[in-house]
Amino acid sequence: MCAVMKIMDMPDRVRMSQVCKTWAMIARDRSVWRTVRLRDSRIAKWLFLLRDMARFRTYELDMMGVKMDSPKVRLEGDLRVLKSLRVLRTDPSEAEFIESVIKRIPHLHELRTTCTSRVLSLINLEMMVELRVLRIRMLEPKAGIVSLQPLQGLDQLQELSLRGINNMAQLKLLQLQGLKNLETLVLGSCRGMKVSLFGRQVLPSLTRLRHLRLENHHSNRSFNINEIMKGIAAGGSVKRVEFINVNVDAELSRQLAACSSVQELLLSPNFHNNAAYMMNYIMQAISENREQLKVFRLGLTYELLSVTRALAINQEKDCIPVVLPIPGVPDNDVLNESDEPIACLPVDRLESILHHMMPQAWLTVAKVSQSETTNLKFLPALPTDAGISHN
Repeated sequence: MCAVMKIMDMPDRVRMSQVCKTWAMIARDRSVWRTVRLRDSRIAKWLFLLRDMARFRTYELDMMGVKMDSPKVRLEGDLRVLKSLRVLRTDPSEAEFIESVIKRIPHLHELRTTCTSRVLSLINLEMMVELRVLRIRMLEPKAGIVSLQPLQGLDQLQELSLRGINNMAQLKLLQLQGLKNLETLVLGSCRGMKVSLFGRQVLPSLTRLRHLRLENHHSNRSFNINEIMKGIAAGGSVKRVEFINVNVDAELSRQLAACSSVQELLLSPNFHNNAAYMMNYIMQAISENREQLKVFRLGLTYELLSVTRALAINQEKDCIPVVLPIPGVPDNDVLNESDEPIACLPVDRLESILHHMMPQAWLTVAKVSQSETTNLKFLPALPTDAGISHN
């Protein structure tokens, strides 16, 4: 009966507790209250919920999908009563509530939050010395955080995700150097980011980093990863790399080879300029580093496919432009016999070529809208899987 009660949302729990004394007793069991999920739950009395979570020592609270009459309701009451709370995921909230959480619940181990305000201050974050996971996503188009300085003292932090941060150019990235236990780093909206500084000084200092994801906004036409790749090579620990809306050049193959620790690569190039050259560089890099990668996911935009299809002879298939000669294609192949310097390569043929290059790897090619590229993620693969998948 406890297992049944645990999967119910809060309104259903209340109704079930009123059925009989047995269900009422189950509803008061601490194991039922260990994890509280508020999805699709209308909370009319936030103070009462805080009181109950404090009484039954709630360990994990998920507020995503909660319904409240006013955003200000969540500011009522004292969050300090949640002494047992260690894991918190908020729904989209104003900065005032998030800053209150940071100040009043310093013993959190994991904090995942979405901010609807334009500015978020991380003051008092340095008091969260036990914090292991911090994910912050800003929704405002010009949103930013005040400073990264409070992050410096978080010795236990293993995962840091800052997405939608549009003032990256003003932030002092060197303040990330102190995160010696960091294993996952996600930075989004990297417009104006000091790439050279980040690659040369920050990345080599993060000796335990295993996963790096950088998201450049699709409207930013230039984001070169050369210094980033040098930093990954110098650190020597990163296994998974995800680059969204970045520029690549002829050095990609050599850079990937230098990053010998990298086994999983997600790449969504910025196709605003030189798309045909970038596709050639990518295919060449995969061909020359075929034994290194175990997982490769390539992101193609519908906008690129649409433009290329209009120029192709066969307009029934999605195509991409590639500078000749096409890596992985025999010289006598009809694709390489074109009089033009650029060929329109069908996407299904691209997948076949890549699969032939790296038959041992898990290969996926994704087609996404340019505005949705930051939502591109790895597909889960079974340990024994190898081949092509579409998404």
